[in-house]
This record gives sequence, structure tokens and C-alpha cells, in this order.
Amino acid sequence: MNSKPSPALVYAAQRAAQRSFFLASALRQYQDLHQLDEQGLARDLGCAAEDLPRLALCRRPVGTSATFLDDVEQLTRRFHLKDGRLLALIRQVEALEALQTHMARASQRESLLQAARDREEGQEP
Repeated sequence: MNSKPSPALVYAAQRAAQRSFFLASALRQYQDLHQLDEQGLARDLGCAAEDLPRLALCRRPVGTSATFLDDVEQLTRRFHLKDGRLLALIRQVEALEALQTHMARASQRESLLQAARDREEGQEP
């Protein structure tokens, strides 16, 4: 591949990072987590930076899908990625998302409990 992506392709990949359907969302989260620029991400994955927009616009493999490993392997071959790097990236991002979801729910529960306690303290027996 390695041909310079068009500005429209780069823009589409940037927009796709806002939607979990696209691999762009996982790539962006990984970049943020590890404070990587495009070159650093490409180096971690073992591909050319010019290939990242095309990779980003691929459907994100779903970890619970029966085809997950096949999907990751196809992307690895198609974009000539280092073996196991995309798999590790997706799993790491999935773990981060699960933790964030858990923490958000725990925070909501704590807020509800605090509101209930505040209400009880304000009432007279």
C-alpha cells in the first residue's frame, strides 16, 4: 500500500474515531492511552503511517464474536502488521472500556446512595 492517503480519507478516519463501529475508535484510545502520535502508532503496529487511515476505516473486530480472531488475522495480513499487535491493542482497549464502564456505574450507584442518605438525614423520625 504505502501510497499517501487523500485528505478526504484522512478526514473520514478522524471522524470514524468517534464511532465504536470503526477500528479508528480503538486506535485513537490506544494512542491516547500510550501518548502516541501517528508515527508511534504505526511503529507499534508495524505498518506505514500512510496505511493508518485505511486501517482505521475498517470495521472493528468484536471481542465476543465467534469470528474475532479470524477478523484480526485478516486485518493483520492485509495491512502487514506485526503478529499479535492488533490483537493486543484491541484487547487492551476493550479492557479499558470495561473498566471505564464499571467505574461510571459504580459512581452512579454511589451518587444514588448518597442522595438517599441525604434525604434520610433531612427527614425527621
